[in-house]
Amino acid sequence: MIVVMLSKAIGDYFTHPLYHSLIEFKCIPFLEYQLDIQFEKKKLNLDLFKVSHIMATPVHTVRCQESVQVLANVLLETNHGGFPVVSSEMGFERTFMGVITRMELTVLLTRTATFNAQELQRECKERIRISYPDYSSTKIRDVIATNMILNKFASEYPYQNVRVNLLPYVNTSAFSVSADMSLHRGYSLFRSLGLRHLIVTDNHNQVVGIITRKDLMAFMVVKKLKLVMHTSPEEVDSRDGKDGRISGLNEEVAGTSH
Repeated sequence: MIVVMLSKAIGDYFTHPLYHSLIEFKCIPFLEYQLDIQFEKKKLNLDLFKVSHIMATPVHTVRCQESVQVLANVLLETNHGGFPVVSSEMGFERTFMGVITRMELTVLLTRTATFNAQELQRECKERIRISYPDYSSTKIRDVIATNMILNKFASEYPYQNVRVNLLPYVNTSAFSVSADMSLHRGYSLFRSLGLRHLIVTDNHNQVVGIITRKDLMAFMVVKKLKLVMHTSPEEVDSRDGKDGRISGLNEEVAGTSH
């Protein structure tokens, strides 16, 4: 036992553990306990940056009541795992309502009874319910048949005017954060809660971006923060629509450590 423990300690000292190496080999987006970002041989203070600096934008959103054709095109043209759902009401088009996953959208579109005319007129409590095992499925049973259905919906004109009410199936408790939240706190929140998607909203609760695990990988954060630090304060202000929180950031960051 002593020999085994000593061998492991020596091995861990000189190289990564086996499981860590397998994670890198399989390109799994694993988030470290703390995000350590170096710039010009100095550790950056991530509290000086905002989540809006590393979020993915623009975002593919879907409305609470969306046409079948639009939903089919979204599934065919993107490979995103989830989509923010926004309000369909006039004047509140970008207001965040929740999140629906790619698999859930696929299940809804393959159950054509959920978007016929009679179904759309029913109250929520009277709607056709999809069984939880089907709705919570993580795999598509027949990929070829599903793709044929989606292509049919995307190409045929009648489905442009047929709508699906997504609201009963939306995860309305999905997490969202303000675009002004510090990057350090955003990273800690994302990792500690084990999230897949973190929606970024503005002061009016309108969707402005989304964060996934890949956006929080160290190499992606470095890439995006370099762009921020090499951008003039005026350009950053116009992009964020704020009052210049990172004005003079290039000078301040260079000598800070987190």
